Amino acid sequence: MSKIPNWHELTDAERVKTIRLLGKRNAARKAALLAQQAEAEAEAEAKTQRGSGKQCEEEEGEEGSKASVEHQHQEGSIGEVLQLEN
Repeated sequence: MSKIPNWHELTDAERVKTIRLLGKRNAARKAALLAQQAEAEAEAEAKTQRGSGKQCEEEEGEEGSKASVEHQHQEGSIGEVLQLEN
């Protein structure tokens, strides 16, 4: 409570109320940050998957349909993992 300059002047009831309000404020801040972090991770995952798709297309041109089958298998695995997480 060192950031509250008049903490020592507050009554016990005021201190309890202040702590409760700070707890609510911090919970809202944390929820917003977690949502922002989840969004950033989802964007990074989407970029990774797009990059992976390009790589598979290049491999398919070199190695035929084998790379396409491997890519489909990878996508299925990712979908299963995402489904389990939710």
